[in-house]
Amino acid sequence: MARVVVGVDGSSESVKALLLADAEARWRHAQLEAVHVYAPSPMLEDQPAVAVAAAVMWSGTTPRRPPDASNVVRAGRAREQQRAHDEAVCILARCVANAGLGRRPVDQTVVADFRPARSLLRLASMADLLVLGAGRGGVDRWFRGSVSRHCVRHAECPVLIIGRGRRAHHSSLAVRPAAALSRR
Repeated sequence: MARVVVGVDGSSESVKALLLADAEARWRHAQLEAVHVYAPSPMLEDQPAVAVAAAVMWSGTTPRRPPDASNVVRAGRAREQQRAHDEAVCILARCVANAGLGRRPVDQTVVADFRPARSLLRLASMADLLVLGAGRGGVDRWFRGSVSRHCVRHAECPVLIIGRGRRAHHSSLAVRPAAALSRR
């Protein structure tokens, strides 16, 4: 069955992208998959070292064996990851609800990845179309690069970019016209 994948980040542009992806999916008689990629919890990577230091400090102050600090850190990390995942699920569900797609079956996928373009490209590798909003831009784009630009350059399917205005840009057609037209 045909599939249309749309990236959703919670912005108003992503709701517009979701609406346009829904129209494209209906036109193509395709399944619509909304994807929200979130950054994993910003827990410090040096927490095992902190846990070891805490265990050493505890062992010096009490005659009993200290609690296993690494288990405490792991439990805290798991709770933080679960909280971040639950928040991402809520963001995606809110965007789908705001787009008014309640009656249409929409596959909702939430992925934890520091590089959203990588996950979007992997999920869209077998799709007929990838739809993205133009993104938040600004300083964030300067530091991390443009997710939509990366997807246009590396996608195996046509990519439709929704700009900040009312325009929609068929970016993949400009980059690879033969590939985009042959996949229809």
